Amino acid sequence: MNKSFWVWLGEKFGFVNLIKIEGKGFDDLTNEEVSYMIEAFIEGGNDFFDPMALGDFMNYDLKNENLINVRAKIAKGIFIKDYSDIKRYDFEFLRRVAEELKRA
Repeated sequence: MNKSFWVWLGEKFGFVNLIKIEGKGFDDLTNEEVSYMIEAFIEGGNDFFDPMALGDFMNYDLKNENLINVRAKIAKGIFIKDYSDIKRYDFEFLRRVAEELKRA
C-alpha cells in the first residue's frame, strides 16, 4: 500500500501523525529532532511533532542505541520527585535536556 492510503485512512479514523517529518520514524531521529519532540510536548505541538509523540517515544521498542540512551536520560527526570501520588512533569528538566540535545 502506498503512503497516501495510510494518510487517508488515518485522517478517516481520526489518527494523528505523531512525527511530521517526512520519512522519519522514532528509530531514525537525530538528537536535534528529539529536542524538537520535547519542545512539542512542552508547547503543545510544533511543525515537526504532535505533542503526544514524546509519550509514544518513551514506550517505543527502540533499536537505535543512541536513542535508547537519550530516552533513559529523559526518563530519569521527566517527573518532579515530590513523593506525592500525583505525577507532575518537570518542564524545566525537559527544557534543559532539549537544549543539551541541540548542542550534542
